[in-house]
Amino acid sequence: MGILGWLTVNTDGTCQLVGRWMTSSDVCPRCHLNSESLTHCLFFCPNALGIWHFLGLATFTGSSSQEFLEWIRIQCQRNPHLLAAAVWWIWRDRNNDVFNLADPWPASKSLLLKSIVMGVFWLMATLLAIWHGLVLAWENGCRQVICETDSIEAFSLINSGHASHASDHFDLLSKIIDVLYCWWSVCVTLIQRSANNVADYLAKYAAHAT
Repeated sequence: MGILGWLTVNTDGTCQLVGRWMTSSDVCPRCHLNSESLTHCLFFCPNALGIWHFLGLATFTGSSSQEFLEWIRIQCQRNPHLLAAAVWWIWRDRNNDVFNLADPWPASKSLLLKSIVMGVFWLMATLLAIWHGLVLAWENGCRQVICETDSIEAFSLINSGHASHASDHFDLLSKIIDVLYCWWSVCVTLIQRSANNVADYLAKYAAHAT
């Protein structure tokens, strides 16, 4: 994911995949309309545009590489995790279409990918909130902590006790587990979503206030 993001930004997104041995032809293998650069693959190919529209994210309408970099910067400020998840799953969708012809994803994959991306985004946001909360508690001298979450996915990942390299959230999980191994007592518990209404309200209030 990091390499993909670096190539997109540091080459103005115009590097040709064929020149990096990622494909044997410079023509987009999915739409067959344009040369397949990273920007085309991730942002301009009709297959990618469908995902961006489904997610409700703004699409790039400029013409210069400088405008593209500015658009990336703005999107990273607005929805960094959703943008990262969308780029990663569009890339995986492209690779599945090109290299896994015997096992194609369903025709309704735009809706499927939207569900996957949103799921990844909310899980990442939950894990990030847990990590920041634990760090804040530790730095403020709290040594007896109960951490409550209504996300069964986050609860299961954290209570596994280790971060799998296969996980899409390996780095973030590693940080959480490292904090949990500090000299303190932390109990991570799973609660019903209805019990988290106050926290949800405060989070939404803070988001609108800023």
